[in-house]
Amino acid sequence: MVAKFYSGLDVGSSLCELVAFDESDQQVAAIQFSTSGTKLVTAIRKFRKSHPGEWWMAVEEGELAQWVADLVRPEIARVVVCDPKRNAWIARDPTKRDRVDAAKLAKLLKGGFLTEVFHSDQVDRVEFKRVVQHYHELTRTQAGVKCQIKSRLRTHGIIARGEGTFGTKARESILRQLPTPTAQDLVRQLYELLDQAGQTQEKARRLMLGLGRAFAEVARMQEVPGIGPVWACTFSAYVQTPHRFRSKRQLWRYCRLGITNRQSNGEPLGRQRLDGAGVGILKSLSYHAFCSAQRGDNEFSRHFEESLARTQNRTHARLSTQRKILAVLWAMWRRNEPYRPGGGNAEQPDAMNRAVAR
Repeated sequence: MVAKFYSGLDVGSSLCELVAFDESDQQVAAIQFSTSGTKLVTAIRKFRKSHPGEWWMAVEEGELAQWVADLVRPEIARVVVCDPKRNAWIARDPTKRDRVDAAKLAKLLKGGFLTEVFHSDQVDRVEFKRVVQHYHELTRTQAGVKCQIKSRLRTHGIIARGEGTFGTKARESILRQLPTPTAQDLVRQLYELLDQAGQTQEKARRLMLGLGRAFAEVARMQEVPGIGPVWACTFSAYVQTPHRFRSKRQLWRYCRLGITNRQSNGEPLGRQRLDGAGVGILKSLSYHAFCSAQRGDNEFSRHFEESLARTQNRTHARLSTQRKILAVLWAMWRRNEPYRPGGGNAEQPDAMNRAVAR
């Protein structure tokens, strides 16, 4: 019988702590080393040599998690990247220490109590996701600079509304309203920053769309009403593979459209509401796709009207339609088929249609 070992890795920007246990809960490894790919692989190989068998490792999700997963996958039987928000035993301990955290990760892994976060082992998928994330980060940067401009104008009593504030023609008129040359220079510099952010975002957009051509599902998704090239790339990059979800409900929860339904002894704990866990940009995708689809006659606009007639609640009908859009994208990809309007996508159950407001 092959021996099994369960290890936990606490990764910091400077130091790592690795602790491992065997199947009888005996500690077989405890080591600290500087954060380095070479040292991590060396430590794993050393322990595997002294304790041959099947090695598993747990590491909490974070900026270094994908890097760690890519390094250790060839060395051990399984690596589990877990959700730190679910690890209350670690996060809420008043005597929190890195080695203790690593030991707890190993024990939670052995007990099967970790909530795994999906990390693809396909290099091209990982790189594509990073590019899409970069594009959306630059989009948020642009939005932040726009808010700064409006805020600065308000300090001088200038209330600017709408996107026209940022257009080339409106700028000189706005700058002339500022009382001093220094105030004008400050706002002018913010306009320059906005232009630079826009140029960089456009470069990121072209890179994203270029990489997206390598994935067949991206082109197919653009046939769906309300889904353009940016949103098709976004869905593909964040989901990475449709087979990670066993059901539509798992997909909806990942997209922040699942319902919390906490109970104790059969009694509800608070009201039902949308679960905040998941990826916010995918919820935004479904909302923008819904708004775009409402401008025409298609299966989503008709679904919204039917749901509205049934529930008499616009928010419930909208959320139901957002879920339908995501389910269609997922089903197309999973079945490797083109978009077929009304092509056999199951209706959401009434419980989902009674979801509360966003």
